[in-house]
Amino acid sequence: MLDITVSHYENDEIIVVRVEGEITHTNGFNITEDSKKALATYGSQRILIDLRKARNISTAMDNFEHAQAVSRKRSDFSKPGKPLRMAFLTDPEDRSHDRVLSLLFGMQPSNNNHLISKDGPSALNWLRRL
Repeated sequence: MLDITVSHYENDEIIVVRVEGEITHTNGFNITEDSKKALATYGSQRILIDLRKARNISTAMDNFEHAQAVSRKRSDFSKPGKPLRMAFLTDPEDRSHDRVLSLLFGMQPSNNNHLISKDGPSALNWLRRL
């Protein structure tokens, strides 16, 4: 089971999406959809996806197909003139997300708007920067 909780830090205009449970290539789309809804609701273009209590259990091929599908939807996230800044926070002991996040970012234009971090405070500080 996958549990997704969305919150918003108004002072920093940062959306935090906390994910708990087992992530598969199928239910991983729920993270994408909930993030998209939060971006539309709060109007922010800074989002932290907290995966510290989640584990990716999909195969390498499923991760590749998932990254391709999310990459095709990527344009739905950004607003003209206001690029999306997205940080993924993972548990220091968990490498299950490394492959899919590397694939996902590798399929995106290099614009320095993505971060994979194992440290919460540094990820938030990165998002606060303009």
